[in-house]
Amino acid sequence: MPAQSPSSPTVDAFVAHLHAVQGLAVSTQQTYAHAVRQFAGWLQGRGERDLTTATVGDIEAWVGAGARRGLAPRTRALAVASLRSFYAWLPTREDNPALRVRTPRVPPSDITPYTPDEVDAMLTAAKARVGPSARVEEVAITTLRFTGLRVQELVDLELTSVDLDERRLEIIGKGGQQRFMPIAWDLHALLHDYLRWTRPACPESKWLFASPCSQPHGPWWGRISPAGVRRAVRQVGDDARVPGRHHPHRWRHTFATELLRAGVDVHSAQRLLGHVKAGTTATYLHLVDDELCDAVDRVYEVSGPEVGSGTGAS
Repeated sequence: MPAQSPSSPTVDAFVAHLHAVQGLAVSTQQTYAHAVRQFAGWLQGRGERDLTTATVGDIEAWVGAGARRGLAPRTRALAVASLRSFYAWLPTREDNPALRVRTPRVPPSDITPYTPDEVDAMLTAAKARVGPSARVEEVAITTLRFTGLRVQELVDLELTSVDLDERRLEIIGKGGQQRFMPIAWDLHALLHDYLRWTRPACPESKWLFASPCSQPHGPWWGRISPAGVRRAVRQVGDDARVPGRHHPHRWRHTFATELLRAGVDVHSAQRLLGHVKAGTTATYLHLVDDELCDAVDRVYEVSGPEVGSGTGAS
């Protein structure tokens, strides 16, 4: 059997499945497809097997080759996840060889939420920008601030997703999962004005956030793109002179941390964030715990016996 081409119709059918059945975000579809095509090309270069006949050893060898080329553990772990999804779908195979491949260990990423002062400075900077696009981006960033949405969830919001009377947003999350998010009063007022004054001046479409600068007949006509959101977040962060990297997910970190800091239980926070597992939400708890430790240290930084001083009760 000839080697599978990286542009194989099989991979195209897999991507169609990810879109139509699993409802994955476009970026996720592209990431999975890229990994599968890379693996197909690697197999083709070896000339031994193709995607339909690849073995556990083939996948391990490919992942190992990526490690020797310097690919980050996170990139290799995502590649394994992509192949697991592909072989779970592939109709011509009953087994899933990728399930027997150990996922590369990914070091935990640093979670650096914004402080309240940084949040205020960035929202002020967003409000100070001028122009129609700036108004759309201001409301989009403020929505991130009060909802913690993933960037794809944000750009996928439709006009019908907003119910100001009931104060809730309908969100379609990962895997097409639906959830509802309460609209905070500060965001409610901004969305009310946005829908009344700004949105009518944007291109006609079903999307809530429609960039006035989007190109007609382009892939993002009538809506703001994830890249546009990322660019706006970076710009506002730089304008406010807030240190660190600025990306939409940092607003999600901030929202999650604020929920737990305010005493919201993990399971309620999980529902608001759209996490499948409570353990994902619990990763933010250590930030709150660190604050509590710092508070105790500030109170007792001078008092108390030294360790090993022998002052304990006999």
